[in-house]
Amino acid sequence: PDYVEMLNWVNRTFPLHLTLETAEFETRDLDGNTNFLLGLVKEAYQRKVDAEDPAFLDQLERHIILQAIDKKWQEHLYAMDSLREGVQLRAQGQKDPLVEYKNEAYKLFVTLMDSIDDAALANLFRFTTVAPMESVLGNQPQQTSGGTESNVTQDNMAVSGSSNHAPAAAPNENKLKLNLPKRRPQVKAGRNEPCPCGSEKKFKQCCGRMAD
Repeated sequence: PDYVEMLNWVNRTFPLHLTLETAEFETRDLDGNTNFLLGLVKEAYQRKVDAEDPAFLDQLERHIILQAIDKKWQEHLYAMDSLREGVQLRAQGQKDPLVEYKNEAYKLFVTLMDSIDDAALANLFRFTTVAPMESVLGNQPQQTSGGTESNVTQDNMAVSGSSNHAPAAAPNENKLKLNLPKRRPQVKAGRNEPCPCGSEKKFKQCCGRMAD
């Protein structure tokens, strides 16, 4: 087994800080290593839960899962679009494009579910409720990687209705209204009367033709 690759994934996803020496993977079988890692992850998560604000913990976990689903689902849609565009080329290899599309689409769906799990697990230890939750963004969880939530600007609050002041009018709004072209008044004329456009022709031989 490639213990180095597994160890890199574990340390990248969970704050375990394991090494090959401390993990001692060679001393256990597959089930033993699985139970060993699960025990460490549960202990790490329990320590995180004890340090969180219990009033916002459920909201934090929902936010993490929904964020992972939203991001990975968009990537899945792009992958499906690429598959639809290129699956017709399989016909050149004497393969049924429809069968190939179903097989590849299933593989992409399995990849989608795995990537959602990975993203949710990775963010589970990167977000916290310890920071103040009073926010105009609706109590979104804070991220522990150094970033903080951006505040809503006054313009955004005005648009969303959160401000008591009405949004200011555009600076050139009145000017644009004054500069709008005016429509010519429509003048009715008999067919044998002089055309109102000033061409000195009868209306039926001038602008009356367009009217017909």
